[in-house]
Amino acid sequence: MPRFFLLIWLGILTAWAIMLSYLLWRLFAARPANEVVQSAGFAVVQVDPLTSTPWPTITPPPSPAATPTSLSVALEPVSLPPAAASPPNAGDPPPTPPPGGALISLSPAPAGVGWTSSIDGHSHLGDNKIHAGYFKGHVYHGAIQFDLSAIPAGSTIRYAALELTGLSDRNLGIGGVWQLRLLAPDIDALWPSLTYDKLRTAAVASTLQPVLPSEYLRQGEINRFIFDDDQRQLLAQSLESGLISFRLDGPSSGLDNLFTWDAQLDSLTPEDLSAGDEPPAAQIEQIKLILVIDALNYVVVTSTPTPENVLTLAAQLNLDGTPTTLPPNWVTPIIVTSTPTPATSVTADHYAQLATAAAQVYGTATPMPINVWTATPTPLLELLPSGLPADLTPTPTRPPIPAELIGKIAFVSDRTGSANNASSRYVFAMDADGSNIFLLSDPTVYEAAIARDRFTADQTILAFSDKVQQETSQGAGIFIYDYLSQAAEQITRFEVGSATNPVWSPVQDRFAFVADNSGAEEIWAMNRDGSGLLQLTRDAANAVDRHPSYSPDSSQIVFWSNRTGRAQIWVMDAEGRDARILHESRYNDWNPVWIKYTDYVIRPLPGERTGPPELE
Repeated sequence: MPRFFLLIWLGILTAWAIMLSYLLWRLFAARPANEVVQSAGFAVVQVDPLTSTPWPTITPPPSPAATPTSLSVALEPVSLPPAAASPPNAGDPPPTPPPGGALISLSPAPAGVGWTSSIDGHSHLGDNKIHAGYFKGHVYHGAIQFDLSAIPAGSTIRYAALELTGLSDRNLGIGGVWQLRLLAPDIDALWPSLTYDKLRTAAVASTLQPVLPSEYLRQGEINRFIFDDDQRQLLAQSLESGLISFRLDGPSSGLDNLFTWDAQLDSLTPEDLSAGDEPPAAQIEQIKLILVIDALNYVVVTSTPTPENVLTLAAQLNLDGTPTTLPPNWVTPIIVTSTPTPATSVTADHYAQLATAAAQVYGTATPMPINVWTATPTPLLELLPSGLPADLTPTPTRPPIPAELIGKIAFVSDRTGSANNASSRYVFAMDADGSNIFLLSDPTVYEAAIARDRFTADQTILAFSDKVQQETSQGAGIFIYDYLSQAAEQITRFEVGSATNPVWSPVQDRFAFVADNSGAEEIWAMNRDGSGLLQLTRDAANAVDRHPSYSPDSSQIVFWSNRTGRAQIWVMDAEGRDARILHESRYNDWNPVWIKYTDYVIRPLPGERTGPPELE
């Protein structure tokens, strides 16, 4: 029996030896003596030509039916790694402008381009990078705005494209797509006060092509987005306002997958700017909007010279004779201001002489022509007796907070009657006693006042909310950051719930905030060192009290509450007593801020970076 098993094992070993010998034979037999070149998915034997040596001429004997032999090479498919993906065809280059037309290349202003992120909720406009995608649990959106005021309204746009240059694919993952969104005009005027939420929720007018997968994103690669007919029409409509805004979207969940485009003008050396040489275009514009427009059918004229006053013009008429009649299609716009009442008789006589000269030049007075406008300043506050605003467009400018607003309470409301949340564009203000509802024509003042409330009066200390790990869950707590010591410290230490929305007292080392550790969102207050904790409001579990703000003398706190069934503006003293509705209306009013400073926030907020730490 042992001999039988021994024979079986010898048979198995013999079979393995035969199989191994066969495999080795196939390996060496398939290996060519010459070099193998892999190309187009096949292995092709490359035969080097032999060096010929002259031989004596010999006439060979004839051979019957000699058949030429041909050397055939068998092509064997070979598995090769896929070639690197090429960027999609983004269309032809800009066409040649028509006669009288123009090719225009626009770059955004430094403050018009950057990014926002859920990491801090703030905008990072003016940065030299544009981030879009998902990184370390946070979503990033790119932000781009162009000033179109250099292009005349009414221009016909034959071609439009937006070009971006890739800067870094260090944090790029696998999968995902990136898209460029043309935003509706509502966001244009809010660009100076842009936040992550404003950009993320902005209405999208159209999405430009192409959609970019991750394999089409590379450092130094130019991504060109071509406008179609409808998008060019939207661009032409934006010429009226002079602004157009875009958002770059990428992946918003999953693994890290973030791409960065270049938004910085390369630094130019003196050699680049030597006489007679222009720096390469890539050094000048990393991001640009290219337009080809038709010629406009109009004429620009100037007066040469313009007389100082109508008396001089009358004297010129007497010397030069009758002037040439102007063409009928020449209309000169005239902007006039109201003439003040003469202060003295001498001034009145001068005005009479001007009127006499005007009658000599222009003849009998006729009704005011359509091309004459009276300049009137736009008031910052517009009194609304009915409580309903006119349809105003917010101004994109950001002047200092006017002193006339100090002591007033600004808030947002649904009193426009809008059902699509467009009313958030409108900000209202009222006097400290709840009277005289105004429309605040510049909403950036409201945003600035809210941001300013988080700082002490001298802007040396900031109160902010950040994530904290509690015993059984994760919540939010109040921190303070001292810019003098450059140190942050956690102040609130609730066992459950979250503490948010801190605002400083303008005259005390104390701040108010919102916390829900009692089961409902209530207003609390405490000192900078963590002492003096006091709950100021107490409502039912289904009610909320939010968005506190101190009065200029710190004796009162304004906030909003829905304890009556509607969001209303309330006020109480700084210790939580004597709570009352400040202005009762049939509308919902919320997020009040008591304006008490004229200066804007001048310090960066903790956590505001130029990009993710890995990109620094």
